[in-house]
Amino acid sequence: MYQVIRDDSILAISTNRSDGVSKAPYDSLNLAYHVLDNKDDVDTNYSLLANKLNIDVNDIYIPNQTHSKIMLEVKKNQTKITNECDALYTKDKGVYIGVLTADCLPILMYAHDKEVVVAIHAGWQGSDKLIVQECISNLVENENVDIQQLEIIFAPSIMAHNYEVQEDFKENILKHQIEDIDKCFLNKENSLFFDNRLFNTLQLEQLGISKKQITYIEECTYEGNYFSYRQDKITGRQLSLIGIK
Repeated sequence: MYQVIRDDSILAISTNRSDGVSKAPYDSLNLAYHVLDNKDDVDTNYSLLANKLNIDVNDIYIPNQTHSKIMLEVKKNQTKITNECDALYTKDKGVYIGVLTADCLPILMYAHDKEVVVAIHAGWQGSDKLIVQECISNLVENENVDIQQLEIIFAPSIMAHNYEVQEDFKENILKHQIEDIDKCFLNKENSLFFDNRLFNTLQLEQLGISKKQITYIEECTYEGNYFSYRQDKITGRQLSLIGIK
């Protein structure tokens, strides 16, 4: 588990598959109810995580992810999220928002000027819909966030060297008018690979956000101790979580 913001007022972590009770494929911290495990085991995993972080499990909120570009606000003590969305934000202390992934890119944000935190699920479909730009535009318009005050984290996801795609995929991505977008693709040994992290970085730079504002966790979910859809097909999900203490 990574704690990736050092600010004492912010909790930002990304889990891996260790230290849970899930039965398949081995004892693991699966945090998704829709794959692999029965509800009781996933409930236990959330309780284990909450206890480790010293937070209330009822204060953890996860979007109803459908590869959309929709972001919703979460408030303290509200009901769980049932509406379609792939990003959440909150201004309330003691609310912890997160996204579930198994190769997709989790993006966590903290706006220092307005004390707003954001969690974004940016798989290739959400990235193609420019979800990160959509979310930041909403923050600027609705919360008056200064983009220069954003601290951004790219949590563990699949890296380009393991993300093989087809030519029609490339043609679809290249329709976006983003500078250097062709650099998101790598040809190696007669195969084509896609860099979703770079694609989202370029989207952020197009908005005027500097790479200095982005922290990259250099861990590939296709390798090591992570759930990976491309590796296993049927697999659990890890959680990237952020909140204001």
